[in-house]
Amino acid sequence: MPATGRGGTGAGGARFSTPRLQIRDPDAHIVPAPHHTVRCGQSPPASAAPAGSAATGTISGRLTTSAGAGAANTWIGLYEAEDIRFVDGATTGDDGRYTFEGVAAGAYRLQFAPDHGNGPQQYYRQKSEFWDADPVTVTAGATTTADDVLFSTGTVTGQLRTATGEPAPGMYVTVRDDESGASSGGLTDDGRYRIAALLRPAGAGRRPLTV
Repeated sequence: MPATGRGGTGAGGARFSTPRLQIRDPDAHIVPAPHHTVRCGQSPPASAAPAGSAATGTISGRLTTSAGAGAANTWIGLYEAEDIRFVDGATTGDDGRYTFEGVAAGAYRLQFAPDHGNGPQQYYRQKSEFWDADPVTVTAGATTTADDVLFSTGTVTGQLRTATGEPAPGMYVTVRDDESGASSGGLTDDGRYRIAALLRPAGAGRRPLTV
């Protein structure tokens, strides 16, 4: 049912990006990834390393929040840079650190999905689209460092009801920022949802909210 809303204001005067909401059945919950789907809480099956790539290296780094703290429990996807083929997945530790070992020499792109894949996804370094991501080059026998910082976020809250006015629990709500393309989502609890959304710079204006 179409509805309109407005963005909010976060700490320090930063404004929310006014997002677009999509409501889907829980069974359709997908962690966003380019041309690849992943069910919530699961990593997709790893693809084989490129043929003839016996020489390997390591990618290691630390992911932090916009406040400088370690970004714990953030899912990280490793993809080949040119054909978007999934290579491996990992989750950051409590301090935000992660490591990919035994990676075939070559160029890759990294995807970051906070809150076990439910937060606004982004790509290295602070990019919202896969093809804008900075490639990470792996050299045989060496460690490539790829540190990054998560986008600043605020919160979108609301309650979903049925046509008869009853709370609608167990529905999956997706928040998508029309400008950046970043998306996030979560399951409703008693029809209520609370989802992280990107902040917009103060004075950047507002856009309609579509449900």
